[in-house]
Amino acid sequence: MRTRFGIIITVITALVSIDTASACTTFNLTSGDVNIYGRNYDWSVGDGAVIVNKRGLTKIAMKAKDETGQPAKWKSKYGSITFNQYGREFPQGGINEAGLVVEIMAVPAGEYPATDSRPYVGKAQFRQYLLDSFSTVKEVVESDSVIRVTATGKGPMTHLLVSDRTGASAVIEFIGGKRVVYTGDSMPVRTLSNTLYADSLSHWKAKKVPTVDTWMSVERFIRAADATSSFDAKAVKAPVDHAFGLLKQVTQGDKTKWSIVYDIKNLQVFFHTSSNPKPRSIDLKKVDFSCKTPVKMVDINGGSGDISNSFHDYTLQANRQLISDAFGKTDFLKNIPAQTIDVIAAYPDSAKCEQ
Repeated sequence: MRTRFGIIITVITALVSIDTASACTTFNLTSGDVNIYGRNYDWSVGDGAVIVNKRGLTKIAMKAKDETGQPAKWKSKYGSITFNQYGREFPQGGINEAGLVVEIMAVPAGEYPATDSRPYVGKAQFRQYLLDSFSTVKEVVESDSVIRVTATGKGPMTHLLVSDRTGASAVIEFIGGKRVVYTGDSMPVRTLSNTLYADSLSHWKAKKVPTVDTWMSVERFIRAADATSSFDAKAVKAPVDHAFGLLKQVTQGDKTKWSIVYDIKNLQVFFHTSSNPKPRSIDLKKVDFSCKTPVKMVDINGGSGDISNSFHDYTLQANRQLISDAFGKTDFLKNIPAQTIDVIAAYPDSAKCEQ
C-alpha cells in the first residue's frame, strides 16, 4: 500500500510538472483609454475550465517537497476569472475583479529563490496568489518582500507578464535565485514569449532572429513587440478584434489551443479555443465573487456568446475529472497515480469562507 508520505511526494512532483506554460505569447496594448491584453496558450492539450474564484477565502499554500520554510497563508481579497487546465487553484492565468491580469509562459533558463524567512507559494499556485491578493502591478512588484516562489523537482522554468487597470505592466522572471522585474522605463515593449525578456529585447532592437529559435519564440516576440510598440487606438475601430488579429499572427498552428483577450478597462474577457472557434465573452461586472455563494466553473470548450451567466456550481468530482483528463493527455503526467489526482482535486476544499 502506498504510504501517505509517498502520496504527498508524488503530489508535489505532479504539481511541479503541471506548470507547463509551453510555447505561448502575451502582449499588452495600451493607447489613450484602451488597455487590452492578449494571450495564446500553445500546448498539446486543449482541455480546461473557466473558474470563478471567490473573494474572502482563507488559504494555505500547498506544501512543497524538501521545503524547510513555511507555506504562505492568505485571504483572497479579490475574486477572479481564471483559465485552468490542471485543476482549480493552479491556473494558467486570469484576471481579477480589480483588473489585474496575470499570465505565465515557459522559459528555458532561470532559478527560483532558495529557502529563506519568507513564507512560500509553489510556482503552480503563484498566479492564483497574485490574483487573490493584489490590484496593481506596483503591489505585485512590492510583494517580493513578503512571499517567495518555490519549485522542487523537475519542471519548466516560467516567467510572467502582469498588467493592471492603471495601465502599468511588468515582466517577472527568476534568475540566479532572485526575482528580476522589468517595468516602466526598463520595459520598452509589453510583450513576452518563451525567451528571457532581456534577450528577446536585444533581438527585437537588432531586428534579427537567432539561428536557433526554439518554438519560434524570438520571432513571435518581434512580431508582437512591433505591434505593441506601434499601437494607436485612434487608428483601430475594434481593439478586441485587433488583438485577436495579432494573436493569429503569432499562432503556433494546431498547438495554439486557447486565444484569450482581456479588455482590462471594461473588465471583460473574450476567448475562443481550437475545439470551439465560436467567440465567447465574460463580463466580470455580472459575476458574483462572494464566497457566500458556490464557486462556479464552465467547460472552456463549450458555449458561445456571452457566457457570464452560464457557469454551474463547482464540484470536487468535476475538478477531479478535469485533472484526470488533462493528466491523461499529457505524456509526462499520464502515469500519475489516481490517489495523487484525488489529493490535488480535493486541495481547494481546504479553503474557508471568512467574508
